[in-house]
Amino acid sequence: KLEKIDAKLPELTKKYDLAKELYNLLRGKSLAEFMANEFIDMITAFANEKLQILDGGRYKLFYDEKDFYVEDNLNDGKKRAVSTLSGGETFLVSLSLALSMSDCIQLQSDKKMDFFFLDEGFGTLDSELCQTVLGALYKLRGVNLNIGLITHVQELQNEIQYKFIVTKASENSGSKVQFVTGL
Repeated sequence: KLEKIDAKLPELTKKYDLAKELYNLLRGKSLAEFMANEFIDMITAFANEKLQILDGGRYKLFYDEKDFYVEDNLNDGKKRAVSTLSGGETFLVSLSLALSMSDCIQLQSDKKMDFFFLDEGFGTLDSELCQTVLGALYKLRGVNLNIGLITHVQELQNEIQYKFIVTKASENSGSKVQFVTGL
């Protein structure tokens, strides 16, 4: 019996090692990181297309040494870490990356996704940048993409033509939804 078990040991060890490697790949963020690395060039290229629309070509995004950087075209194309961007600039870069990931997922799917939701993220933007972001979102909408905004920022709410307004009703009756058109 011992000889039979010893004979199976290399095969079982190989299966164990494979299972352990798969476990490590699927654990935590490893799978997401692996997939991101596989698609990072495509995601970055798509993000730059969106960023061109959003910021008028000020920044060009690139990925190097496991981190994102921008070339600042208003500063002789100097390389900067994205952590040095202002809150509004970071928002625009993040939005371009989110939209580009959506594009990459869409390319791998047979389903067309022409709608994108942004949930908040606007509270840190000043009034001028809110207008810049809204203008950029309207430009993106013209590229066969509808964008839904979820926001509590009154200034943005006032600028959106078609909206659902959700208000809390009484304690036991849930919420009330109203569709509004016009500015």
